[in-house]
Amino acid sequence: MTQFRNYAELVECPTYVPTEEDIRNPREFAEHVQESLNKVLDLPVYPIGRKHKFAYHKYVLGLRTAEQVLEDGKELTKNDELLVEVSKRQAAAEKLCP
Repeated sequence: MTQFRNYAELVECPTYVPTEEDIRNPREFAEHVQESLNKVLDLPVYPIGRKHKFAYHKYVLGLRTAEQVLEDGKELTKNDELLVEVSKRQAAAEKLCP
């Protein structure tokens, strides 16, 4: 270990009990768990996927500029039906519970 001391903050979150739909659909389960964590931690949730991560890595490696990667991300999100649906749900939820 190269660090003499490490700090951590622990947050006890309520147990999430999956619904029947969550049991049948792992993506739905993951989305609900993420939403419950968002409520407890008060952190933003971004609907991005693995392809977005690869685009970011291209930026980190110097293969693409920030502007190119942002444009790539917009295209990836626009063309991914699942992410579009998640974005719509989040926007609707934010209108109900600002």
